[in-house]
Amino acid sequence: MQATPNAMPDLDQLWDYDDPAVSEQRFRDLLPQLQTGTPAYLELLTQIARAQGLQRDFDAAHQTLDAVEAALTDGGERVHIRYLLERGRVYNSSKQPERARPLFLAAWERARAAGEDFYAIDAAHMLAIVESPEQSLVWNQQALELAERTPDQRAKKWLGSLCNNMGWTYHDAGQYDQALALFQKALAYREAQGQEREARIARWCVARALRSLGRTEEALAMQQTLLDDNERAGDTDGYVFEELGECLLALGSSAEAQPYFARAYTELSRDPWLAEGEAERLARLKALGMESILRPGQVVPTFTLLDAAGVPVRRTAYRDKKHLVMVFLPDAGDGSARTYLRALAQSYAAFRAENGEVLAILRGDHRAIEDAQRELAPPFPLLHDADGATSARFLPPAACAGVFVTDRYGELYFAAPAADSASLQPTADILAWLEAIDRQCAI
Repeated sequence: MQATPNAMPDLDQLWDYDDPAVSEQRFRDLLPQLQTGTPAYLELLTQIARAQGLQRDFDAAHQTLDAVEAALTDGGERVHIRYLLERGRVYNSSKQPERARPLFLAAWERARAAGEDFYAIDAAHMLAIVESPEQSLVWNQQALELAERTPDQRAKKWLGSLCNNMGWTYHDAGQYDQALALFQKALAYREAQGQEREARIARWCVARALRSLGRTEEALAMQQTLLDDNERAGDTDGYVFEELGECLLALGSSAEAQPYFARAYTELSRDPWLAEGEAERLARLKALGMESILRPGQVVPTFTLLDAAGVPVRRTAYRDKKHLVMVFLPDAGDGSARTYLRALAQSYAAFRAENGEVLAILRGDHRAIEDAQRELAPPFPLLHDADGATSARFLPPAACAGVFVTDRYGELYFAAPAADSASLQPTADILAWLEAIDRQCAI
């Protein structure tokens, strides 16, 4: 996108809020085309700061905004407004809402005075975020009224977001009927404005309110339709997976819910904002998604698999003799799997001292198992689960690895499925489990 030295290009065309790093680079690529110190140049810097803040690089964002502040003059009202907005956003994102509030208020007042309705609505919606629930509704209502009466078509695009935000304020207060009505209104705005991606998010919110109202089957049907819509659009949405799991769990279908919880955890755990602010929520998704097929007290399935030399090894060969540590790994060629095999080998003597034996069960190519046997020379057998059938009898659908510990009679004591080899239980935990089993069996 080319720009004349003093003209501001349409920055909305450059923004990708899902990838602020890419957005920042786009803005930086544009900087040399603008004359340093002009309103257009300074406005572009405010958006670089916003991209930095979304990447949680708050110090860099403030430094960028310091440069804008130092160059501000009496002219360029929009630059002043955007500076105030972005400084406030950085403070709010870094958990300093008390410092953000006066900046948003100043942005609101300047934008209203300048007739910049789009940015006035932006400021009001940010004030709603930092205020108490009661004041949040007041600010959102002011923003909504302005968006409804403004002749600025760009500003009218705020209508869906404002109804959505008000809906969540009511939802968080347990007023689900009011929340549903606002989510439905947001959906109508999104559809009327042809915002298909945003409309899918609005449908998700409607379904979420339906679940809160106990209309779970309706919510499930909507989420299933959203899943189909996302797949057709080439999108993956962890929140849809989460809600499918929650709906199925509420309807008593925990087995059906499990893979959705697992996929939700996989997707949502990549979000640094959720990882920081919603750790308990992610931990719950992980636990529900990785819940073992087998339960403590069950006798685990029998199996016969070939070791690296092609010799059959039967689980029942250890019955009445050894407690078993069965470790399921995706592939012997996987770096994390090999690291874990080395850790098991280092702990093997301690396992044996507690009457334990290790069986490492690997999928993938047999040649990789042969290579691992030659390279690592583990003191326990590496078994090849060629078709994955044995692993499937132990691991839930979303798990790629796992550790299962039984007593010498084959009764399961501990089960720890994992998303991947890097997430497996530390060998110190396995040793503690074996010690507990051996003490109990000695009674």
